[in-house]
Order: sequence, then C-alpha cells, then structure tokens
Amino acid sequence: MVQLGKGDVWINVELPATSLRPTITAAADGTLTPDATLSASAVHMGMTLEGSKFTYKPTIEDYHSDEQAAPIISSVNVIEAKLEGSMIQTLDSLILAKLITTGTRTAGSGYEQITLGDGQAVTTYTILLIAPVYSDTTKIVAVELYKTYNAAGFEMDIGRKKMAASPFSFTGMSIASRPAADRVGIWWKTIT
Repeated sequence: MVQLGKGDVWINVELPATSLRPTITAAADGTLTPDATLSASAVHMGMTLEGSKFTYKPTIEDYHSDEQAAPIISSVNVIEAKLEGSMIQTLDSLILAKLITTGTRTAGSGYEQITLGDGQAVTTYTILLIAPVYSDTTKIVAVELYKTYNAAGFEMDIGRKKMAASPFSFTGMSIASRPAADRVGIWWKTIT
C-alpha cells in the first residue's frame, strides 16, 4: 500500500463517461499510455525534475449557534484539485502550447512558434497521471482531472549552470453537466 516510482503525465486525454475510467494501454516497451484511439490528441508531458504531485483539498465552512460550542452544520465551500510538478522539456512546442494558457502554436518550413496572446478565454484540458504500482508493476494507480488549466504559466531559464525547467500547476475545474460526485476527476488503481 506504499507508492514509489515514476509516473507519466498526459494532457488532453479522453473524458470518460460518468463513473468510468479512461482506457490505458501498455506500449511495446511496457510504458503506460492513454488509448491511442480514444485519446488521439493526447500529449505526453515528458520528463519532470522530481515527478508530479496530485492534491485534492476541500475547504469546509463550519456554522455555529450561540447555544452550541461545536459546529452544528458543516459544508464544503471550495474544492482544490491540482496536478503539479516541473517539466524540463522546455523546447517541445507541443507541450508548451498546453502550458501557455493564451498561446497559439504554429509550425512552418524550418520553424515552430507559439504566439503569446492576452485574451481572456482560458484554454482547458483533461490531464492524466499514470504510475505503475510499486509492489506490482503490472497494476497501476492513476488520477485524471476532467477540466484543467495551467495556473503556473511558463518559465524558461537560460544559463550554463542550470537546466531549463518550468513549473506546471494544472488546476481542476468543475463540469456542471456531470453528476455532483463526478464533476472534477477520478482516482483509481487496478487490483486484478
């Protein structure tokens, strides 16, 4: 029941139907990937400095009455769901286009570019973290956030003594058309 080891982050994977999980397959080399047909537009985040971290944190509001010392009602006011890390493949324009919220990627003869806009529309993506289970690498643990944006922006150091890296912080949003218990994402592991 202890997790240790690398995981892979994928952006723009399939959005599964309510209460289902995205389809994951194993490549010829054993690498776990989203299904190539169902997630045809998926982009692998590439290498990270120290892996990635999933956070799910509710903010609970307690309500009190004058007659009681303890709360009489508690309700969830805010849910924070994030997938964070620092990616090092800062020259991959397919990845960068997903990190730069208002950027547009184009490519032509001999170049790739991302124009940096100032629009107010936020581009969102699904994001999926897949990792083999430490005690049995034929099993996986995974988490998908259904609708996210990168709140960390993009950074790129250029220097002789430091490898370029950019933090990412994909913040989960609610999809109101899904059932209340399945609006933000899903965590799961395989057991058989």
